Amino acid sequence: MNRSTIEAIIAQYEKHGWRLRRVIVTEKLRNVLGRDIDVFQQAEVVSSDVDAAWFSRVSGPGKETWELRGLASAPFALDAFLSDDLSDPERDEILQNTVERMRGSATSHGGH
Repeated sequence: MNRSTIEAIIAQYEKHGWRLRRVIVTEKLRNVLGRDIDVFQQAEVVSSDVDAAWFSRVSGPGKETWELRGLASAPFALDAFLSDDLSDPERDEILQNTVERMRGSATSHGGH
């Protein structure tokens, strides 16, 4: 994974109305990117044992879809559907559960 690949992923999502919101990265990817970590623009960057980017877009009145896009060689994504009336802790729990699902999928398919 390098800057140009990440830029292409972000551009693809933005083209379809998604907004980069949060990025979770391993220490390995952080080191590979170095100063290019700014490729993630204004998104919050959080350390993790999974490399992935959260994108979101409105999916209906009072609803928002967040998609967790793995930053690995093979494209892989999971969706989380959130309503506007969720508290921050409820929202964070749903997003964390989605990360756990991705972690489990990567492990069972020989990734990470």
